[in-house]
This record gives sequence, C-alpha cells and structure tokens, in this order.
Amino acid sequence: MNRRQVFSFCGKLVGHYPIAGWMRVATSVVKRACGEGPWKEVVKSGPIKMLQEMVEKARVSDPVGGI
Repeated sequence: MNRRQVFSFCGKLVGHYPIAGWMRVATSVVKRACGEGPWKEVVKSGPIKMLQEMVEKARVSDPVGGI
C-alpha cells in the first residue's frame, strides 16, 4: 500500500464508524506512522500491521452493532 491508499482507508474507517472514538485516534497514529513524503511512496510494514489490527478489532467488537 502507498500513503494515499493508507490515508484513504483510514478515512473510510472513520467515516463508516463515526461513533468509535478510539478508531479516530488509532487512524491518526497510523497516518503519523506513515511519515512524510510523496503520496505514491510505499508504506513500511509497521503501519500496515496497525491497520490490520484495527480492522480485526472492529470485526470482533463491532462498535456500531448495537446491543
């Protein structure tokens, strides 16, 4: 994934789960971990792993699933 794809994915997560306060903070950390540089720059494995963990947590405990 490149930086543009990571930022887009983070935006979609936050847009889909607007009430998950922890997710907004977590996506900010992921975007910060991507660093600065060109948008087409390939992202290291660290931020990608963080994204995978966030998606897994959202699947297990769906924040908008209700009671």
